[in-house]
Amino acid sequence: MKPLEMLDAGLPALSGRLAQVRTRKDAFDLLACFLHGQGLPDLILTFIPPGDLANQTVQWSTLASETADRVRNIGFDGRDPVRRFARRAIEPFVWTCDEWPGEKSAFARDVMANLRRAGVEGGVSVAVWGRGGRVAIADAIAAPPVLRALPPSFLDLFFVATVLTARTIERLSLIRGRTPLSRREIEILELAAQGLTNSAVAEQLEIVEETVKFHFRGIREKLGTRSRADAIALFAILDASWDGSFREGAGVRSSQAGSRI
Repeated sequence: MKPLEMLDAGLPALSGRLAQVRTRKDAFDLLACFLHGQGLPDLILTFIPPGDLANQTVQWSTLASETADRVRNIGFDGRDPVRRFARRAIEPFVWTCDEWPGEKSAFARDVMANLRRAGVEGGVSVAVWGRGGRVAIADAIAAPPVLRALPPSFLDLFFVATVLTARTIERLSLIRGRTPLSRREIEILELAAQGLTNSAVAEQLEIVEETVKFHFRGIREKLGTRSRADAIALFAILDASWDGSFREGAGVRSSQAGSRI
């Protein structure tokens, strides 16, 4: 990783660096560096699974460990008004411990007051929804004067940077430990993802349909999916490399751009 001061602040640079990362923590560090270059010193990035899996939440933070522990202990963990509002909102928003959107209950006021005492005065937050109901919430933490000085364009910048990072982390989570696909399996999935039937895929590749079905059995086993449709859906958010493997840190398809990871 390059030092903070050497990281280009532009989105193209962030996207290019994300295409090279090998671990989820590296992806988080890149987003933190990017935001640091925009004047926001700290970042909390939380991945919350849906429903009963919520206890498997994964979080990274640049806050000092003692501060991060205090922030979690006071309820800034998804139950707080900021994250609850983020999950309902469709755009990034600025908040402070004195003024925030959404819930204003006694619990909410208590959480925000405790946040201020812990040294967290405000931030910019956004939620990015992923597959299966998973949500990634990014909280860029900064003092109110810094937040007031942010240009209007920053919110769009923050949203896109978070989407790029969240998609990279989700993809790296999916491909860890998977058996690499063969070049032929990748070809078949590429064509199937375009909506071609097995017979159409066979015709395109000049092979028999039974061979396509045989390859799909291997594909399902490697990807851990139960159906052809599930395999195609999973493949759509992975990077299929022509060297015959899913390389950790490979590029993300531009067709997947948007608010879902």
